[in-house]
This record gives sequence, structure tokens and C-alpha cells, in this order.
Amino acid sequence: MPKRTDDISGLPIISIEDLAVSYGKKNALVGITLPIWQGEILAIIGPSGCGKSTLIRAINRMTDLTDDCHVS
Repeated sequence: MPKRTDDISGLPIISIEDLAVSYGKKNALVGITLPIWQGEILAIIGPSGCGKSTLIRAINRMTDLTDDCHVS
């Protein structure tokens, strides 16, 4: 896990490591690693269908509510 020297603890407040999300046999996200640091302003941007909403749903654990979704 990367460390920042300007953060008091040196560790991210949210850490996503090697996230994968699939719906049935279709991979939606593969190998996502994203440290989020205290005080950081983060924007998730990209074209339609690239996985922005899927990432947010996985962070919020909303994917737990669907039967065909697998998060690892």
C-alpha cells in the first residue's frame, strides 16, 4: 500500500485493493486499486459504461443486494 508523507497517519482513510466485480460471467471491474487520503478531493470520471457507478456501488456495498453480482 502506498504511503503519503503529508498525511498524519501516513495511511489512506479508504483503501481499495485489487477489487473485482462481475455480473454473472461478465467482468465489470478487474484489478482496481485506489487509496483515498484524508482531505483529498476525488473525482471519478470516464465514458459511459466504464464502471464508475459499479465502483461506487461496490464501495457502498449496494452490490450485496443483487444475486448475480460477485465482488472480490
